[in-house]
Amino acid sequence: RLRSTSARTPRALSVEQTARLVSLFRWSERARALDLPDLVDWMLATGARIGEALATRIDANRDGRPLLDLDAGTWEVDATVVRVAGRGLVVQPRPKTVAGWRVVAVPKFAVEMIKARGEVSGLVFTAPGG
Repeated sequence: RLRSTSARTPRALSVEQTARLVSLFRWSERARALDLPDLVDWMLATGARIGEALATRIDANRDGRPLLDLDAGTWEVDATVVRVAGRGLVVQPRPKTVAGWRVVAVPKFAVEMIKARGEVSGLVFTAPGG
């Protein structure tokens, strides 16, 4: 019989915990300077892992269709950010797992947040100072 190797069971934040988290990021000058409020909103809106969210790009997929289609309100998760020794953080051109490659519906508030950022190409969430 196989046993689970994980001692922790995943759990979702409650509505109250989510509201508190968002509020803390919105009110923190440091969090705003690091561009964390929008990143956290994006993760909550899409259910993305941190690496997937950081790999969000305004670009075309292999078929020439937009990865992030703001008109349709969809996002194709096709990459993740990973740390590579000697290079730092890089976009890995595939998600963590095969099942991680997916198209997700993006809620209207998240579409409007991305539009307000004024991104036209490349990574949506970049490190402060580039």
